[in-house]
Amino acid sequence: MNFRRFSFEQVERECDKRKTVIGYSRKLRPRIKGGDFALEDFKVVRIYVAKKRPLSLLSRKEIIPKTIRGIATDVVAVGEIKAMDTSPSPGPGTGRLSSLMVGCSIGHKDITAGSMGRIVLKNGEPRILSNNHVLANVNQGIPGDKIYQPGPLDVREGIGVELSEVYECGVLDEFVPIVAKGNLVDAALAIPTKRSWFSRTTVGGISLGLLTEIEEPEIGAICEKHGRTTGRTSLRLLDDAAVIQVGFGPDDVREFVDQLMFQAADGNGAGIAGGDSGSLVYRSGIDGMVRNVGLIFAGSSTVALANKMANVVAAFSSPLSLDIPFFGEAVGDGEEEMLYEGVRVVKTIVIDPKSRRASELRVFIPERVEAGSVFDVSGNLLGAVDGTPLANRFIVVNGLSATTNDRGQFLIRLTAPTGVDLWDIVAEFAGD
Repeated sequence: MNFRRFSFEQVERECDKRKTVIGYSRKLRPRIKGGDFALEDFKVVRIYVAKKRPLSLLSRKEIIPKTIRGIATDVVAVGEIKAMDTSPSPGPGTGRLSSLMVGCSIGHKDITAGSMGRIVLKNGEPRILSNNHVLANVNQGIPGDKIYQPGPLDVREGIGVELSEVYECGVLDEFVPIVAKGNLVDAALAIPTKRSWFSRTTVGGISLGLLTEIEEPEIGAICEKHGRTTGRTSLRLLDDAAVIQVGFGPDDVREFVDQLMFQAADGNGAGIAGGDSGSLVYRSGIDGMVRNVGLIFAGSSTVALANKMANVVAAFSSPLSLDIPFFGEAVGDGEEEMLYEGVRVVKTIVIDPKSRRASELRVFIPERVEAGSVFDVSGNLLGAVDGTPLANRFIVVNGLSATTNDRGQFLIRLTAPTGVDLWDIVAEFAGD
């Protein structure tokens, strides 16, 4: 094999000649046999097609050469890649929430529904991150357009109509335009309209931790994602340098480069479905840290495509920060116990992200609250080591604020929402 004569520009030219080819890898890869990597020392040029057909049904111009400049080719069928599903199926993330969570249903006023990726910071201010085609309707959105939770498809009033303000979770901030060729990301940002929409990075009640770091995993690595339609699924990385043609509608195909390609970790399908667009892909390390990997934006019945998170954070008018826009990081899910009849107390140890000092936040919550009723949430903030009251600390509970007194106590009056499937009380406090 003469590697000196080989270049991926030659691969691109060969692929452009053939209408059956929808993509290729920009790195030499192991051959895939039976849905798994072949145990071979040498690597091949991987070329993607929607469907394999017998050579007898292909014209001479359609046949992919067995080698390109001395490097063997491996033709892999990945199905028809699409960015959107106009009518995604119901799923675990379609309900209305009191606070935004990773993978919940979300969408621009004129689309069906997609998934929220996560909360990020832009110039120090919180933003909702998802796909362009979820938050900006494929370049058609205008800054200030309303963003709903759940997405319009999951609200009874329907799509393309003015929904009740109770469903509004943000407004479109900016999007990265999707063009014909060379796209790195399908991404957009929205400005949250209420601080009460903030939630920690939790999936199904399990904390993902700080999620401040980015990982570019090795081929074959197992990652996870959480989306509106299929919930939490495990994915195996097939390619980290895919060039792929993605359909955005009839006769609307756009090229994406430097993409991540996954399949379900068990080898059974893609691990995603329509409505999962915008889902955060993440990976747990052996050190216990969970790291950002990418943002799902397209797929087929066979594979899932994701933008690299490093490309996403660099794509906007100001680079994004993945520092969580919260004041401390809870350790565990908190201990809940009955304080006395009708009142529960939740005790949580919280670590300040800068000083790493531990505090104990106690929140007293009525056991039963009627929808629409007014009720009090009280609590106190103490040093976790010595129990010293922490005075003059800024507390936020579901968007309403208070300051602790000299005994570390606070009281905030809330109104219970109506028509909510899942309702959280999110308490946060300012660090040192």
